[in-house]
Amino acid sequence: MKCGVVYCVYNRDCVCLIKEIELNELGMCQECIIVSIPEQELNTLKEKQLEDILSRTV
Repeated sequence: MKCGVVYCVYNRDCVCLIKEIELNELGMCQECIIVSIPEQELNTLKEKQLEDILSRTV
């Protein structure tokens, strides 16, 4: 099954590794587990992304 949640541990190249999934009442995958990123690393990545965006708009 295709998967658009790139931070899910079961997502490989936009394909879910789980054979049978269940969807909740919102249509979201019940099995989805989001990868945790350490806060310092997350902040560094966010700053770099923001710099990249700002450098393209100036």
